[in-house]
Amino acid sequence: GSCTPCPLNTYSPLAVPQCYRCPEGTGTLSTGSTSLNQCVTICIVPEVKNSRVSLYSGFRVGASFNPRISVICSNGYKLKDPNVSTFFCSTKPQNRPQCIQKEEW
Repeated sequence: GSCTPCPLNTYSPLAVPQCYRCPEGTGTLSTGSTSLNQCVTICIVPEVKNSRVSLYSGFRVGASFNPRISVICSNGYKLKDPNVSTFFCSTKPQNRPQCIQKEEW
């Protein structure tokens, strides 16, 4: 028989030809998960306006991994607070770095 990988947020224990939904509040980082242990709390990397972030916005990371994300402001923008240039996926929006327009002289 042929196998097809389980979709996101589902898993199939080996030798069971059925995909099961992850428990409420959890999901998988990719398709093709084979164990309930691969159902983890997911954090979607947020977008920071007028910048690029070191991980792609929209990227799925395990909340327990919670990597530090760096912000680089786009041309013509600067950090609102020069001391805040990184954040974690779990950081509340109001505490994330912000890029504001540079003043023109």
